[in-house]
Amino acid sequence: PSSSSELVFSSKLGYSTSDQFASVQVSLDGGATWHGLFTQNVTTNGLQDSAFVNRSISLAAFADRIVRFRAVYGFDGAGSYYPGTSNSVSFLLDNIQVTNASVVVSETVQNLGGGSGFNFTPMDETAYAFSARAIYWTGYSASDWAPLFYVMPQPGGPEPPPSIDWLFMVLPMLLE
Repeated sequence: PSSSSELVFSSKLGYSTSDQFASVQVSLDGGATWHGLFTQNVTTNGLQDSAFVNRSISLAAFADRIVRFRAVYGFDGAGSYYPGTSNSVSFLLDNIQVTNASVVVSETVQNLGGGSGFNFTPMDETAYAFSARAIYWTGYSASDWAPLFYVMPQPGGPEPPPSIDWLFMVLPMLLE
């Protein structure tokens, strides 16, 4: 996302109890951890939304980051809940858009191991984005991906240096 990006969607929360909730979440670490962007808490048992409601959430806090989204129709584990899912018992989403953002169309993950650099040769004259994250040791969760670093190859431009020093795993992405 960029500083002007928004997550835009329509949602409808069906029959729910006060022990249930609907949430849209974002991950900065490929889905290892999730943070709430939007939560619809239930205050009274029964039908929550009789029609879809348009929603818009700023993504400015995630500018130049790699993000993933998910929707959760949850139960806090105590009390009662409406079992099953249907058009009237569920958290429905429609018309989902991320505005003013680039789309990753291809990605390659390269583990640098004990090295501190890598070579990058662009395949064509298009925008590329790089990000890195620390992997402390096997079995331990990696850090969040760092903010993106953009590269735009220029025809006839200067030769790039033979390597760029990064001390992390690198994710080059082709942007559309």
